[in-house]
Amino acid sequence: MGDHWEQLLDLSVDGAGAEDRLQEVRNWLSQRLDQGGPGRLLMSVFSRISDWDQGGTEPLLTCTGCSWTALLGDWKISP
Repeated sequence: MGDHWEQLLDLSVDGAGAEDRLQEVRNWLSQRLDQGGPGRLLMSVFSRISDWDQGGTEPLLTCTGCSWTALLGDWKISP
């Protein structure tokens, strides 16, 4: 094992709503990482983020729903 990890933060949630938000995020990730589902696409994105984090170029992603294309940093990922 390495000494690298990822953290997801939602700064819009206060302490009282943190547990509920944590469960929402867990459920969302579980649904997408479920084998045979859209997790393969999500894992591809994680791989591209990791490459970018290691000094690579910022990934250009395309939405599978509407075909909108933009650099990862320009995507609005909040609900």
